[in-house]
Formats: sequence, structure tokens, C-alpha cells
Amino acid sequence: MVTCLYSLSSETSGLTIFPLSWRRTRRAAHEMLTKVAVRDYHPTFCKEAIILASSILENPKALDKHIERSSASATMAILYDYPTLKNEHDKTITEIHGFIDRVSAATAPGANLVELFPWMIYIPERYVVVLPVVFLYR
Repeated sequence: MVTCLYSLSSETSGLTIFPLSWRRTRRAAHEMLTKVAVRDYHPTFCKEAIILASSILENPKALDKHIERSSASATMAILYDYPTLKNEHDKTITEIHGFIDRVSAATAPGANLVELFPWMIYIPERYVVVLPVVFLYR
């Protein structure tokens, strides 16, 4: 049995469940994202801003791709000490944004049958059949 924390959030539609391992992860992230610690990331953000501005000037039609590259590159540089991603067609960026798109589709309203048929919440777990989530892997 997994012990969980329950929280009511205004950002979600109801009760949010957090496993206890989430608390440790949140503490570690919180220490790295304080006001004092964020000052250390200023050079990374300046470098990304310069690359973003120059890439927008070169090809202004692909603005979304440039912003995706810049945000992914800054995040990976800060969290994982990853080198700067120079191209928006980088394999790492396509994998990250592909995963984000799949998660967004899975969490969209109406993506789960329970939202359409609320009575399904009351089906006992022993009768629930877990089906493979095919729509996540388009």
C-alpha cells in the first residue's frame, strides 16, 4: 500500500494525490530554486537569450520551435548540466516535447472514461481491467 498526501488545489479540478516520495523531490527542487540559488543561473539565461534572439532574427517564422529549444536547453543546462542545444531539431528536444504532448493529451478533459461516466469511480478495484494506454504512443 502506498501512503499518499492529499491536497485540494485550485489549479486542478479536485483532489490531487501526491506520493510521499514527492515530498523529498520537492524539497530538493525547492533548495535549488530559491532566490539566492537562481542568481547562479543568470549566465545560462543570458546565453540562451542571445541564442534565441539570433535564431529568431534568422528565421522568424519558426518562433515556437525557437522558444521550445531555448526553454528545453535552459532547463537541461540548469538541472542536468547538459550542454547548450544549438538546433531546434535536436533529438533530445523532440523526445521531451513528444512526451509533454502525450502527457497533455492524457490529462486533457474527457481523455478518461471516468470523467464521462462518473459512476465508474465506484467499481471495485478487483473488477478493473487495466488496458494498455495506446493513445499515448501515437
